[in-house]
Amino acid sequence: MAVLNPSELKRQASLRLSEATWNPRHLILIHTGVVVLLSLIVNGLNLYLTNQIGTTGGLGGLGLRSVLQTAQTVLSYFSMLFTPFWAAGLLYTCISILRQEQVGPRSLLHGFRRFGSLLSYTLWEILFYFFLCMILFYFVTFLYLMTPMAAPFLSQMEDLMMNPSLFLPDGTVNMALVPVEQLFPSLVPLLVIYAAIAIPVVIFVSYLFRLGTFLLVESVPRGAFGAFLVSAKMMKGHKRQMLKLDLSFWWYHLLEGALLLVLYADLLLGMLGIALPFSPVTAYFVTIALHGVLQLGLHWWKKAEVDVTYAAAYEAIYRELVPVDPEAEPLRRL
Repeated sequence: MAVLNPSELKRQASLRLSEATWNPRHLILIHTGVVVLLSLIVNGLNLYLTNQIGTTGGLGGLGLRSVLQTAQTVLSYFSMLFTPFWAAGLLYTCISILRQEQVGPRSLLHGFRRFGSLLSYTLWEILFYFFLCMILFYFVTFLYLMTPMAAPFLSQMEDLMMNPSLFLPDGTVNMALVPVEQLFPSLVPLLVIYAAIAIPVVIFVSYLFRLGTFLLVESVPRGAFGAFLVSAKMMKGHKRQMLKLDLSFWWYHLLEGALLLVLYADLLLGMLGIALPFSPVTAYFVTIALHGVLQLGLHWWKKAEVDVTYAAAYEAIYRELVPVDPEAEPLRRL
């Protein structure tokens, strides 16, 4: 079994980065710069379209309003779809750097060459986690209702059900009349139990599928479902080691999380009652721009080292099952 020693993986990554045919930091700047630029363009266009929609009131502007709303939807989907393929291109580049292969800006486009399988994998992964969370929620809700902790909630619901004005003529509940603020405190135990169960389960499953995208950029012959199955097989016995590697980069992941706080700083400060000294629109773009600058700085500083280290972990597990053989078709025998 491959041993994923964080110190050894980092040493190997550092060596490969120093031997790369193209400056890895320049590739990182190109990759992150495109993400930041795309974010500014998409958010700017989205704000413009929102303002235009606001000026198309009445029936006369219905057609134009539909067109503008459709444009907003297309813009959002484009941004969502672009990200995983662009990220996959960087993943492929990091694997190539580790294997001392030729890399350059064109390597970042490799994810788009695997469009079909990556799209299928991403959509199935989203659906899988959605249904997993839904199943866990129903299971936890059933457990919660069987415990004494549910007594305050059930008591409030019983009182509500006795109120005829709560129901519409067709017998359905008028949700506008449901006092959510009063019910929420009694649901806090449910949310705590759900988090305590769902978070460890989702994390465990995420480690099973951790290598799926790596496999797809390697052109795994079995497609999206094959990537799920092969990843689960490859991660057998390595989940704890991968967790240890993640924890060795705790500071980097913490900084990435802090960048999200910067991105939504205008909303968070508003919730705290703190007003920024400029207009809401200016605050909106200031936080986006500041997030982009900080993201560029963090990624230029350490992202190449972190990503190539993870590529080294993947390579160690990969070569455990597929020894180096130039004439062998990768992953065919897995």
